[in-house]
Amino acid sequence: MRIFLTLLVTYLTCSLAAIETPSSVVINNRPLIKIQNQTLSLLDVIKKMDLFIEQGFPQAKESPLARMQFYMHNWQYTLNDLVDDLLILQEAEDKEIKVSDGDVHEEMNERFGSSLLSKIDAMGMRYDDIKAMLHSELMVKQILSHKVHTKTMQQITPSAIKEAYSEYVKANPPKQYWTYQTLTFRGEMEEIEKLAHASHALLKQNRYENLSQLYQHLQDTAPETVTISLSPTLEGDQFSLSQTHLQVLNTLSAKTPFSSPVKQAGRLDTSFKIFHFHSYTYTEPEKFEALYTTLQDDLYHKIFRKEKHRYTQHLRRKYNIPPLIALEEDDTVPLFDLR
Repeated sequence: MRIFLTLLVTYLTCSLAAIETPSSVVINNRPLIKIQNQTLSLLDVIKKMDLFIEQGFPQAKESPLARMQFYMHNWQYTLNDLVDDLLILQEAEDKEIKVSDGDVHEEMNERFGSSLLSKIDAMGMRYDDIKAMLHSELMVKQILSHKVHTKTMQQITPSAIKEAYSEYVKANPPKQYWTYQTLTFRGEMEEIEKLAHASHALLKQNRYENLSQLYQHLQDTAPETVTISLSPTLEGDQFSLSQTHLQVLNTLSAKTPFSSPVKQAGRLDTSFKIFHFHSYTYTEPEKFEALYTTLQDDLYHKIFRKEKHRYTQHLRRKYNIPPLIALEEDDTVPLFDLR
């Protein structure tokens, strides 16, 4: 089900900010669509969404506002999922696919554990409702295993996984990362050029270990017509730093940490900078072997979604159902309300 976690987080935040806390969500139930002689109602959609919330985001059920917002933004997606499920169930019936009560009970225990009855009661459902829903889900899984899973696995070849790794490397190229500091001289051109080179000479003579010490010295000795500024520790990678800074940093190392004065022409003035290299880190993308299982899983889910969509669209054409069902809401009677 195409549910957006970011929306849910936003709804939870909104609910905490509400001045008046509503006590419940009112569902104005109505029939929505008839598929294969079966009518899907708003309550059917709500039951499926509640089951999803219970298993994935149980905190949402504590906030009526969060639940209503969740319903409003996802009921159409859920309705389309239910339509697909009904068509798949029709296929399962035609192929005489069976699911035993034992399989359903096992699924119940895996999802709800020993607190099955209390959780069902908290969702406002009956035991038979949950049993029927899980029975349908297992039937759908069986058909999808035959029609979608097999085709998906046929496409997850070693070459496909290698191609997925190539895409990963493109999105996550090796990263070069620097930390450094600059000392900037501003003022009359000849004067700052002379002072910048004299300062660099002091650094080459090891008179000062870092720019901070040199800066303190210059504060006492530099002409008043010269403005000297010391940056904080700067940091960045090859994508965030300017080309000017990158060109200088690529010439520096722990053995040669100070640059010669670099002339920089700005819109308002011209300055000279001395760069002090602090550190450099080179990070490569994770190795193919380390990512193999993750790449395989991601590829499976991506292809499975594509093949499932292709299969369900085939069923919609077969049963003369529109590719996407989008129902207009009745503004006079809202689907959901707070009480």
